Formats: sequence, structure tokens, C-alpha cells
Amino acid sequence: MLNLDPFRLASSPPTLVGQNPLLSDLLLAECNYDLNEISAIIEPLLIAPNRCQRTGFYIQAITTQQMGFLATNLVNDQLADVAPISSNWLIGRSQGCAIRVQHRTVSRRHAVIGHYPLGFYIADLGSLNGTWVNHCRLEPAQRVLLEDGDLIQFGVMKVEFFLTIRKIALAYADETACQSF
Repeated sequence: MLNLDPFRLASSPPTLVGQNPLLSDLLLAECNYDLNEISAIIEPLLIAPNRCQRTGFYIQAITTQQMGFLATNLVNDQLADVAPISSNWLIGRSQGCAIRVQHRTVSRRHAVIGHYPLGFYIADLGSLNGTWVNHCRLEPAQRVLLEDGDLIQFGVMKVEFFLTIRKIALAYADETACQSF
């Protein structure tokens, strides 16, 4: 069993990563057990509520060299939850959704957020009340790349999207890459 104390930052409550052992293991391996690097990845999760200025709801996406993950307060507006590790996350009212949103204008299977190596995209799944990005309604199955600060709307529910792309420092330097030609 992992000791999750390294995933607590000074002056913060137990972090979101501690709730997800698979994410903890993946971060430890990807960061070569460098706790400073892990803290730098986790920090955007902790400050996302403070960045949320327009709506009160947010989705914080983080991508590293090996994986992407989401944290949101859509499920429980008082606390953030880390969505299960995946390459895409279904959003809607259904119990089968990775991010369950209990709002009357959100369809059972409303939209999907997907991860690709350089970031994230969103697609509407033919929802009754629509999905918008920055006030532009998406056509069903249309994929739109998401950027930090985008405003997403599921029906009438507005959500701020925050993106952090984190490159992990390599444990060793490739001397030949620094040579001039």
C-alpha cells in the first residue's frame, strides 16, 4: 500500500490524487518518484477553484507526457473529484458517465471529453439541449479542441475549462542533443 503523504501539499487538505491510487502510482512512475515534480503536477488541481471566476463550476484537465486526467467540481460542487483514468470521459446524468452531472438540462449521455497527446477535445453526443464552447454550439459528433479558459456549456449549465500541459523533466540529459552542428 502506498503512503500518500507525499501527495499532500503544505496547507492543503488531503489531495485529489490520494483518492485515486492508480493515478498516484502512474504519477510516481512517470515522475521517477520526484516529489517536487509530482507537486508541480498536482498544484493546478488545488488552485482550480480559485481560477473559477465566471460560473462556480470547472473542469481542470492536466496532460503529461504519458497521460491525461481530469478533476471537476461538477459532481460535488463543494469538493473536486478526479475522474477515472481514461482517454475519454463521458459527461451526463447516467450512472455510467465518468462525470455525472445532475442537472435537468443535461442529457443522460450529453458529451465526451477526449485526451490526445497534446491536449483535450470535446464533442456533443447529440444531446437535446446542446453543448457549446465559447458560446458556439457544437454539431453532434463535432470535435472541438479545448484551450485553457474556455467556457463550456451543457444545456444551460456553464463550466470553465482549465488546461495544464506539463512536460516531465527527464532524469538524464542527452548530451548529443545539446551539441551544435
